[in-house]
Amino acid sequence: MPPLPSPGDVLRVEFKTGDNATVEAGSRFFLNYTGTRPITSDLNTLASDVNTAWDNWISNVVSTAEALHGVIITDLSIDTGAEGTWTGTTAGKETFAEPIIASGCAVVNHQIARRYRGGRPRTYLRCGGSDALASGSTNQWSSAFQSSVLTQWQGFVAEILALSGFPFALQNIVNVSWFNGNTVFITPTGRSRNIPVKRATPLVDVVVNSVVAPKVGSQRKRLDI
Repeated sequence: MPPLPSPGDVLRVEFKTGDNATVEAGSRFFLNYTGTRPITSDLNTLASDVNTAWDNWISNVVSTAEALHGVIITDLSIDTGAEGTWTGTTAGKETFAEPIIASGCAVVNHQIARRYRGGRPRTYLRCGGSDALASGSTNQWSSAFQSSVLTQWQGFVAEILALSGFPFALQNIVNVSWFNGNTVFITPTGRSRNIPVKRATPLVDVVVNSVVAPKVGSQRKRLDI
């Protein structure tokens, strides 16, 4: 399968989290940059810095039974862009009476200035536990926990964007749109299915705000094992 078209000077930041036993999950976000295209050593350092920022912020809402296990950063400016990694174990710092369900997570919804139909950009954070739920609820976060997750996410992003010492400068957290609408494909058996239409040039939108969804999200499709 051919690669998706380049969105320009954008880095994809992927992270792996879980209990390192029965549950492993992942999510990602994107950062745009200016300056010289990064090489592998740059992105290895940046991946380690993302882990440090995670430890400083996101870990404050993650159970001690969970951990960050890996960060992968890929330069999307060209098809052969560099890739950097960090692997290890950075445990959460919060104690909960019961762990979050296997597919559970907090969903950080990102807002962009452009209006469009379809799902909003989002990042999935495997965090929380029974104590973080609203009173009497099994699928709603408490307002206090929502606020705490948002604070940690904002601090996490701010620390990353403030990093320096690279030949490139990080600018914003962004959303990348590679597709626009669908075309209907009719199979030989007469069944129809929608196929996303690839944009010739991806759209890159700056994330102007983020909010944490009140409902406990599902990361079922993002579980590795």
